[in-house]
Amino acid sequence: MMQEGLYAYITADAGVKAILGSPRSDGTTGVFPSFAPDECLMPHVVLLQISGLPLQESFAGTGRLQESHWRFSCYGSTYKQAKQLAQAVMKAMISCNGVMPAGSVEVHGSWWRLEIDEAEPIPHGTIYSTHVDFDVNFSDNS
Repeated sequence: MMQEGLYAYITADAGVKAILGSPRSDGTTGVFPSFAPDECLMPHVVLLQISGLPLQESFAGTGRLQESHWRFSCYGSTYKQAKQLAQAVMKAMISCNGVMPAGSVEVHGSWWRLEIDEAEPIPHGTIYSTHVDFDVNFSDNS
């Protein structure tokens, strides 16, 4: 499954780990699928699949080659922290190619598509975020 592979890939990346901290005092990797738990430590990353589609179709059915669009939302307690985390994720994802460390997925390329900054006021401060989107071509060999 692609989400398992991306999760393992991002959590193992040295640049991402250096910013998130390892080990973290909350006992997590700082990377969360779909959404982060309430009151989780900063910084952290949330990965979410936006869309997906097959790239091989024939009368025999749908092939294993697929494309999916992923968003990595990088959160920090400062704007600089969110941007630095997003840059580390971008560097890792641009280099993403080959068999993923978990699951049975082989990535054939990853392309950066979008970067968005946001800030959300909260009662005692502000949460900063940088969202980076990637298109990933892969084969699911399961």
